[in-house]
Amino acid sequence: ACKDASAAEPLLNLARNTESTKQHVVALRGYFRLVGLPSGRPPEQTVRMYEDGIAVAKRPDEKRTALGGLAQLKHLAALRVVAKHLDDPDLQAEAAAAIAQIALPKDEKEQPLGGVDVVAALKKAAEVTKDDALRAQLTEYLNNLPKPDEANVAQGKPVTTSVAQQGDRSPDKAVDGNSADPNSAWFGAAWPSWLKVDLEQPAEI
Repeated sequence: ACKDASAAEPLLNLARNTESTKQHVVALRGYFRLVGLPSGRPPEQTVRMYEDGIAVAKRPDEKRTALGGLAQLKHLAALRVVAKHLDDPDLQAEAAAAIAQIALPKDEKEQPLGGVDVVAALKKAAEVTKDDALRAQLTEYLNNLPKPDEANVAQGKPVTTSVAQQGDRSPDKAVDGNSADPNSAWFGAAWPSWLKVDLEQPAEI
């Protein structure tokens, strides 16, 4: 089996263009396998690769594979892509489980994701899942979240910047709510630069 991530794009193109169902499935499974390998690319890029594969997929099976891969990414971009599939009856179970895996911290040391998108996705996942244990877990977590008036109004909101990032210091880390870890920050690759937060609605500051 090929383990070189550079083969991912040709596999995606094959899946996109072939008329053979068997070739389509084999190529797409190979693509998702390569996308899921450890790499040094930013998580947002990996999320986009999964999203590109989902767009090409014709069967729920391959889409489930992608959701399983996205579940390994503790990142807001991954959560937003998975949340789109909570209304799909064929994918609800996997999407709800993936939302929980992405958003909920594994232990007290792990910084959880936060923001309105996360809360909305968790609520939706709790509504659609048929897994009673998962629903209880999600509901308990939601009930223990800070009340809106105690929350950081910028936390988890969309951000744009004027320059590229340094390494893995992505813009979303500026609004992840983590003030304890100095490494959880956006580092711009050039100076001067700016970062803009879209609060998505009027807010009193």
